Amino acid sequence: MAPHLHLLSLGAPLLLTEAGDQIRFRTRKHFALLIRLAVEAGRKFTRDYLMDLLWPDVPAVRARHSLAQALTVLRAKVGREHLVIQRSSVGLAPGAVQADVGTLDADEPAIRGQFLDGFEVPGAVQFEQWKDEWRAKLMPRIRDSLVKQMDAGRRIGDFAAVEKHAQLLLELDPLSEDAVRGVMEARAWVGDRSNALKAYARFEARLAEELGAKPSADLARVANLLREGRRATPRPDAGAAAGAGAGQVSERRERRFEAETLIGRENEFARLYDAWLEVRRREPRIIVVLGDPGVGKTTLVNAFVSTCQMEGAAIARAQAY
Repeated sequence: MAPHLHLLSLGAPLLLTEAGDQIRFRTRKHFALLIRLAVEAGRKFTRDYLMDLLWPDVPAVRARHSLAQALTVLRAKVGREHLVIQRSSVGLAPGAVQADVGTLDADEPAIRGQFLDGFEVPGAVQFEQWKDEWRAKLMPRIRDSLVKQMDAGRRIGDFAAVEKHAQLLLELDPLSEDAVRGVMEARAWVGDRSNALKAYARFEARLAEELGAKPSADLARVANLLREGRRATPRPDAGAAAGAGAGQVSERRERRFEAETLIGRENEFARLYDAWLEVRRREPRIIVVLGDPGVGKTTLVNAFVSTCQMEGAAIARAQAY
């Protein structure tokens, strides 16, 4: 059965038609009932369970009447044929309403916030408990999905998308290093080192205050790279050794991260980034970028190299004419 309605619950809940029009409910408990049925469509719930869920503090007669009224509203909203109503149980037919919690493992689920963000049902303690349980159960999947979408943005150099997903993850989990790194990368990509480093400083302070911990060495390396370049391993300097005696070494710093504006090269950038991922798996690669003068080869390569540098690559540059 093709769904004719869509329930968006990852954020403030919305019920939409196929055309994208919002279906509204006059009573919040009626919407809460639909949400409970749609999240586990196909499952049958006893009438007693649903009454306790939404009308726990009213006499049984009134609770049954309220449930009956709510089911009448749901019939009108989703269609009589999609509700499975029996003497002692109620359910929603599978596929009638597509709930976004079932698409979290898709490529780009529409995550707008935590489960049922801002949706509260006064007097329905058991519904609130159920909501909290589902939030806890869904949070690891939400986190994984946002990180996956950030990685997809990195692959094509779309750091606006990286920042969007990173900011949302940071709101949901202020101690997520993946989120902070995404924000730092995105700000650095547009040349905003100042706010990238402020994001790092806030995370560092919060981590110390709440957990007594420090950011990972890799995130600290990124911050240092943005701040001033990373100090390389000292090596002997032949000139200095000859003039000032053996044993002296020179110090060089890795070139500080420099942002590049990349427009319309998503496919080419993705091919380079895929090769970089293979290198990280210890599979050496050589890539030659060819093209007519002025088409943006240098910008493309610089953008790619900057991304690799952010992810820990050691960069060597050479020019020949």
